[in-house]
Amino acid sequence: MRWIQWWLVASMYFVTLGIAFVMKRGLIRHCPQCKHMRSNHDMRRDGSFMD
Repeated sequence: MRWIQWWLVASMYFVTLGIAFVMKRGLIRHCPQCKHMRSNHDMRRDGSFMD
């Protein structure tokens, strides 16, 4: 019975990690140069990055 509980906890942990990975890679916009989140960069009105 103990191993079933451990298996359920481990599988929920990996499912949570998978969902977080998909959300970060697929839904959040990233900078094309450095791959950081685009919200961390200053941008001009036309969409280009400030130096």
